[in-house]
Amino acid sequence: MVSIRASLTQFYLRHSKYKKIFSGKGGAETAIEKLHAIPAALPSARFKRKYHVEETQFQGQSVYTVSKHNRDINSDQQINTILYLHGGGYVGAISPFHWYLIGRLIDTLNVTAIVPFYPRAPQHDVDANFAFMMPFYDDLLSRYDPKRMMVMGDSAGAGLTLALTQQAIASEKIPPAKIILLSPWLEASGNDPRQIAIEKDDCLLGVVGLQACGRAYAGDNSIIDARVSPGLGSLSQLPPIAMFAGTYDILLTDARNFKTRVDASEIPVQLSYHEYEKMHHVWMILPCPETDSCIEQIENFVRA
Repeated sequence: MVSIRASLTQFYLRHSKYKKIFSGKGGAETAIEKLHAIPAALPSARFKRKYHVEETQFQGQSVYTVSKHNRDINSDQQINTILYLHGGGYVGAISPFHWYLIGRLIDTLNVTAIVPFYPRAPQHDVDANFAFMMPFYDDLLSRYDPKRMMVMGDSAGAGLTLALTQQAIASEKIPPAKIILLSPWLEASGNDPRQIAIEKDDCLLGVVGLQACGRAYAGDNSIIDARVSPGLGSLSQLPPIAMFAGTYDILLTDARNFKTRVDASEIPVQLSYHEYEKMHHVWMILPCPETDSCIEQIENFVRA
């Protein structure tokens, strides 16, 4: 049964600017412009009081490194660093809700979180994004132990998490120890007919808006380019994956398709799949009992 708080959140989101934007009302290009125009949420003063926050620059993009004050580093801790890639259809900036989840992860896992503001569409396509992400990942490898590093993200950030891992493996770089995909966007075409049926229950996303974001991010590349639609990319040598999806999310089809593909593959992939009944897109970045359950499952996955 869905919690009262989650139900209230769904009601709010259904009438929010985000649902209107992703529904493509007023035209897809206008929707993208509106989404891109929402400014990035910077760590609040309260967040900075609670955590140690350092801002640096990489290729002109802001990168935030966040950890507990006076963090107690456990030498036996398997994962001590998380690269977090925020969602937003590759168009939208990071939101205050992302910082909420990042704080929860730091508190629960005692990790350092690294949060880059990667180049976003429509000004920057997937080529520009990976011209940033691959050198950025190289830089991380020079400073952090990949065997103790995890990459995770939500929505488009989850797609970028999988795509970055696949590209790192293809380039013979050391992949992260584990990856986590939250409400992942893994097939950018938005052509799965089942998404139309789910859309009536989706309080946040719309097929038209999502398709427009996918085209903007792909640029001159094919929409099935593995960097754009990593659910169609290589499964070879992937690290253990935890994936979370909700049945009131049009991207449920992406998660299920990827699970089906993994289950049928002869290539061994360790996938821990969690599907939440009647939960909306990226519920785990919002405070509700279902998020508490998700955090607990994330902790179990990380500690295993």
